[in-house]
Amino acid sequence: MTCLEADDISDPYGRDTFEESMLKVIKALEHTLSTSALVLISWVFAKPELFTPLIKRFSAETEIFQIYLVASEVELSGRLAQRNDESLTAYSLEKLRLINSLPFEKINTTQKPDNQIAAEFYDIIQSSPNE
Repeated sequence: MTCLEADDISDPYGRDTFEESMLKVIKALEHTLSTSALVLISWVFAKPELFTPLIKRFSAETEIFQIYLVASEVELSGRLAQRNDESLTAYSLEKLRLINSLPFEKINTTQKPDNQIAAEFYDIIQSSPNE
């Protein structure tokens, strides 16, 4: 398995347009899929219009799982408090609310160790009817 962090590929501070970011991530994903059977891409999408282009591009040739890692609002606020940026906390809490309303698998990471989160992630992929 290969992991791609979209913020390492595109500019997370908004200097790239959404279209430029999407193109960079698609190219990186195409390249990675040519050498790896399983690719995990980390990118926060809270609105369907943001993830739809990526899904349309790869769904015909690749099985896609959309799995969101979420946490309670209290835990997310606590994690973000270390950054001392109230606007980031407000922004992230709003995105969490949007993500919680999406009809995709979610793993609640609240007070869970990384190995338990990874096991839940693996279980979701293994339980796919296409596997």
